[in-house]
Amino acid sequence: MEAFLVKRLFSVLGFTVTPKTILKVLLGLAVVVLLWLAYSKAHDHFQHIKDLESNNQKLTEDKNKLQGQLTQLKRINQDNASVNKTTGDQREAATNIANNEQAASSNRATRTREISNEIDHTKPTTTPVDPVITHTLDKLWN
Repeated sequence: MEAFLVKRLFSVLGFTVTPKTILKVLLGLAVVVLLWLAYSKAHDHFQHIKDLESNNQKLTEDKNKLQGQLTQLKRINQDNASVNKTTGDQREAATNIANNEQAASSNRATRTREISNEIDHTKPTTTPVDPVITHTLDKLWN
């Protein structure tokens, strides 16, 4: 039934339906399908190229951004190294000051003990050390 409708359609349009005509129509359809497939593949290929170019541009921007960050991090690292060196120098100076003060304090304590021991081991005397001091003390107490 369908073949009859196709023959009728072609005969209305002024074509005679022969196997050769059917073959030409089928070949024409095959060519159209092949051209459409080729166009689709070419379009996909060009879209892929555009995507690659876009990705390449984005990667270049990211690379530049990362290089800027790397430069900043290197500068920060150098600043931190100088601060660390300064802090170490300050710590060393403070340690030296503390050690010197500890030694001086130890020397003072030793000298104080020596003087205290000398005072403790001195024999008491009944004579005044100085008559002026004795007279002044007597006046203050009386």
